[in-house]
Amino acid sequence: MSVQPQILVAIKPAVYRDLLASELPRLRPGLAVRVVDPVDLDDATAQMRPRLVICSELTDSIREFATASIVLDSNGLKRAVLTVDGQQQVLRNPRLTDLLAAVDAAVGHGPATAIPPTG
Repeated sequence: MSVQPQILVAIKPAVYRDLLASELPRLRPGLAVRVVDPVDLDDATAQMRPRLVICSELTDSIREFATASIVLDSNGLKRAVLTVDGQQQVLRNPRLTDLLAAVDAAVGHGPATAIPPTG
């Protein structure tokens, strides 16, 4: 029996967080997705030690306890930053397919080269 990679979703605004958290398990059934309020993210990350955190802001707790992160800019810059094992890639104007490729790379279900390096 294999363990499902755990993903925490804690982006702002809440409507995007809920939408992404509801669609990820449908589009990637092998993932265990949990919604967390951004206020509670550090505690949840330290407790769960997830494979991936999708958030609006990178924190020390995420750097310490998660293997990968996708930071979705909530300041209107229209970019996401994927970090996997210390390696960063910037995604400009990411679409859902870009985010899915980033999730696949982060959880090890796809090659990191699935996302073309930018900026």
